[in-house]
Amino acid sequence: MHTLLIGLIVSSLCAMNHAQFWNRFMLDLIWTPSNCSAESKCDPPGGYNNFIIGGLWPVNSMGLTPTCQKKVNFDLSRLALVKEKLLNSWPDYHNKTMSPELWKWNYLKFGPCAVETRLIKNEFTYFLYAWIRWKKIDLLKKLEAKGIKPHDSKLQSKMAFEKALKEAYGFKALVICTENSGGLNSKLLEVIVCFNRTLSFR
Repeated sequence: MHTLLIGLIVSSLCAMNHAQFWNRFMLDLIWTPSNCSAESKCDPPGGYNNFIIGGLWPVNSMGLTPTCQKKVNFDLSRLALVKEKLLNSWPDYHNKTMSPELWKWNYLKFGPCAVETRLIKNEFTYFLYAWIRWKKIDLLKKLEAKGIKPHDSKLQSKMAFEKALKEAYGFKALVICTENSGGLNSKLLEVIVCFNRTLSFR
């Protein structure tokens, strides 16, 4: 599912000239209550009452992370200053105690490309800047300011989410919802925002 979605995302938001390079980050923000309403195990049950980070991905024009040559290692002790922040913003929402393993997987997969930038040097700065952007976006607050509250079971207008985000940030974010062939309304699952290599809004 994510492979197809990422391709669509990059086509509409993150176009690039050369597939062998990457020059965009995608920040995936998950609305866990909707996901947890369809899944048997979530930690905490029902999910979080805010958007959480699902990933920070360097991508190319095919929506894929290229094979980058930088070598990275993951040392959890380097995240000591941001660990509590990450447990709230980037937890494993299926099993919170497994969050360090989730962070390790993400950094080993996406870190080799991310550290090519001047901004990100190691696992600490990778997760720190992901948290900073999550905090700055403050997605739930922005939606609520537009009179929109994501719901875990109530069907809502995808276009309303897109319009609110466009007005709040001045750019188009990709809104991913449950499929609903019977009408225009659906349940919000994720929002994906594109940044350039300096993690600035496009």
